[in-house]
Amino acid sequence: MKRVILMYLLCAGLVSHAQEWTKKINDSDFHNRRSKGLKIGDKMPDISLGSVWNNKTGKTRFSDFKGKLIILDFWSQGCSDCIAAFPKMEKLQKEFKDEIQIFLFNPWEMVDDVIMHFKKNSEDLKMPDLPCIQKDTKGISEQLLKLLPVMGVTTQVWIDKDGKITLIGSSRNNTSKKIRDFLDGKEVYKLNNNSLNPNFDPSYPYVKLLGDFKTTPVKYSSTFTGFNNEYQAQNPNRALNILDSAAGTIRNTFVNTFVLDLYSHPFKDIFLAQQKKILYEAISHRGYVIPFNFELPKDTLRYTYFHKYLNGGSDDSIYRKPKFCYEQILPINVPVELQKKYMLEDLNRYFSSLYGTYGRLEKRVVPCYELVQLAGSMPVNSKSRNPDNLYSTMKKVNTVKDWKKYVRYENYSLSLICQEIFENQYLRNEFLENKKSSKPAILFNETGLEGTAILDLLELPEAAAIKSMEDYRRALNKIGFDIKVSSRSLNFLVITDNSGK
Repeated sequence: MKRVILMYLLCAGLVSHAQEWTKKINDSDFHNRRSKGLKIGDKMPDISLGSVWNNKTGKTRFSDFKGKLIILDFWSQGCSDCIAAFPKMEKLQKEFKDEIQIFLFNPWEMVDDVIMHFKKNSEDLKMPDLPCIQKDTKGISEQLLKLLPVMGVTTQVWIDKDGKITLIGSSRNNTSKKIRDFLDGKEVYKLNNNSLNPNFDPSYPYVKLLGDFKTTPVKYSSTFTGFNNEYQAQNPNRALNILDSAAGTIRNTFVNTFVLDLYSHPFKDIFLAQQKKILYEAISHRGYVIPFNFELPKDTLRYTYFHKYLNGGSDDSIYRKPKFCYEQILPINVPVELQKKYMLEDLNRYFSSLYGTYGRLEKRVVPCYELVQLAGSMPVNSKSRNPDNLYSTMKKVNTVKDWKKYVRYENYSLSLICQEIFENQYLRNEFLENKKSSKPAILFNETGLEGTAILDLLELPEAAAIKSMEDYRRALNKIGFDIKVSSRSLNFLVITDNSGK
């Protein structure tokens, strides 16, 4: 019966799109915004550019650029990703020369304030050699912002050679190949953002929208699609254990979610219990931030990515590749453990057909460190910790004792003290190197104390004096703790596929 209903939805969606799916979504801000300003296909009015910094073109109106592709790149001085993309934008302008004109667009800040910010924060930070439309005193920038109903930075607006709006979407569209294809009249994939799309609505089942989507076909049965550019395109979202008493179902929905996160969900309780005793772990994995208890194949980008690949604007195919949508609808009486089991089976069934993927939980014995209390020591304060003022009572003071520099901690918890490992480059690097050579790269709490237990006043040498785990161990000995080398059996999520190791 479920298949029949789904086929009807899909066919209805292919036959007619008179009923827009966006009208069904409860997002008043989006519906208000879409009713104002220009839309895709509208012609840009012949108005002034307003206040333009570094305007070497000598042109002052949008109509002066007829015959060129105009790219408006929204940014602000508080957007580090925008600033990191400046060199790429300069390179694109030089590459396409007179075929395009890129304008940085900052309608929220005056040019003098922006230049002062750049001078104050770094000698290496400078404005790019591109014209920049800035906030002005005549209200022209406000007029432009009303015409272009974008939500903020990391957004681009493209105006074609005939002056028509052709794109209001993500700044990740600004790739050389995409611009060239567009100029050559080819069809290009345009990555939307929430200026065009409403926010995720957890009250509305994803499966009920599939027949309305124009460019996101079903990939697997009734529950899988690839990256969905029409629905909360830039943020992953989920709705878990949604009960529909009328239909007698329970629903779990994941929208634009990393494949690794999908595989992690059936084992989340196991990993949370395991993580509770971990104070520190080396989490670097082939340049990606992945916790120790995951093992991925060679082509890691099938499953997740690290943010550094997006700084400065990456090809949006990398952004989309590891993201999928999955929805599970089961009878309301199916227990949680069976829901997880069925989800893992679904994932292996679909991704095995796509990549030859097989994910499972494995027990492995790994070397580790253990933090223990020395006999007779008890550096625990009897005061209870109030979660409302967790940080207000903590103090960290630099002191000098016997001609040596120390850091004194008051009212710190055990877990916060162990953050010294992360803040010390020598210790952090030692953990990372250990991980590469299968040596201890995890520190477990075996003190018998809760990670949030308040400790009495503690003193540790300054970071510069601790250059190895042995140095750190000796420092901890003086305050009643020790670090021992051990091994233990741990749960790992292991994923293999046809890309190999």
